[in-house]
Amino acid sequence: MKKNNDIIRVLKHSPDYRKLLATTTVTGLTTWGSFISMLVLLGKITDNGLQLGTLWAVSGLVPIAMSFILGGLIDRMDTKKIIVVSELLKSPLYALFILVPVFDGWAAWIFFFVIRFFIGVLSSLTAVARQTIIPEIMKEEDLIIANSLNFSLTSLIRLIGAASGGVLVTLLNLNVFWILTSLSFIYAGITMWTLNLQNSKIKPQERNFLGELKIGLSVVKKQIYIRYVLLFA
Repeated sequence: MKKNNDIIRVLKHSPDYRKLLATTTVTGLTTWGSFISMLVLLGKITDNGLQLGTLWAVSGLVPIAMSFILGGLIDRMDTKKIIVVSELLKSPLYALFILVPVFDGWAAWIFFFVIRFFIGVLSSLTAVARQTIIPEIMKEEDLIIANSLNFSLTSLIRLIGAASGGVLVTLLNLNVFWILTSLSFIYAGITMWTLNLQNSKIKPQERNFLGELKIGLSVVKKQIYIRYVLLFA
């Protein structure tokens, strides 16, 4: 009961945290819907399953590989600006999917690859930044509750996002959904810009990126459970 009261208290007295959760929910659901939409679009511009699978895998692997170093870069930049700029940039990128069917063959594939590549990089940035900004908007004593609630919400969106996204894609025209997704990121960018950060992060000059990277790799090498977490993630 006390835990429920703490959650209500955090939500009630933290308007910036409510904005974070609201934008996470909206963009999370539209992102999962766009995930389904991309597969539908790929089916239209490819001729067989091999082409579809190859293009889908290649266009998604590079951003995943780059996410390995994005956390260190975010530590050295303004977290709020990263989120705002990334969300606003994703808006026109999703709208560009409308133009993909205009092209044929390799041109359509390359266009799709480029769009998804940049969306993947920006999504990796915002995923890390949304988690790291929590200590900047919450009191230290509320961090455990805030992080737990944010993780629970993200997990819930993963569970229902694909299903709800599939329903929306079925009900709506594909181009309408791209526009809807694009608008959701404009909303997210504008909303996140209104955050009032209470705490400051560690200054960039106090952190050594290569040193942190070496420490992280050594920890992964020594701790088998951390390797399992990274593998399953």
